[in-house]
Amino acid sequence: YLAVTAPPRWSSKIVRASFPNRIIAHVAFASPSLACAAFFSPELREVSCARPVLLLAVGLFTLLSVPTLVQGHLNGALITWYELKNGELARGDGANTRPAARSKADVTIHVVAKVAVQAASPACLLVCLACLLGSKRVDGFDDDSLTGMIPAVCWRTVAGYLGWWSCGVWGLFITAGVVLGRTGVPGFTQ
Repeated sequence: YLAVTAPPRWSSKIVRASFPNRIIAHVAFASPSLACAAFFSPELREVSCARPVLLLAVGLFTLLSVPTLVQGHLNGALITWYELKNGELARGDGANTRPAARSKADVTIHVVAKVAVQAASPACLLVCLACLLGSKRVDGFDDDSLTGMIPAVCWRTVAGYLGWWSCGVWGLFITAGVVLGRTGVPGFTQ
């Protein structure tokens, strides 16, 4: 997130995401926490399709931000290489910086699929929960299907709770990661 929205000054023309992609990343960053808080709104309870639409919007914005976030992860190797070559660490022996830059690039390339899955899986979960929350609108039993044996209010309750919980936890993780990355905690900045 930080690599595409606030890259180092020297690299802003190279690795910074386009304006629409930055807007999508910002909305995807803020929307889980806002959706979690909106679940307690009395106005949201009045409109029957508001919660599914809200979960669907959060999921879709998060899915739209996945390519930008993965590109930001890949750009991290370029930023590390440049800082090793031209930054304060470059004043040392050049033979030590080459293996460090190569190691960072190798690790970045090897975990890019993991980053993509970690960015896309909460979005897919939220889209599925939105579909489940919005699908069963008629109360009662239906003997024709397995899901019809359980009342629709149970499906809506479970999907609503899981959607709220997923938005809250995902928003908390995103916020904690960005705060730790901005403050310079070594595990999040390297």
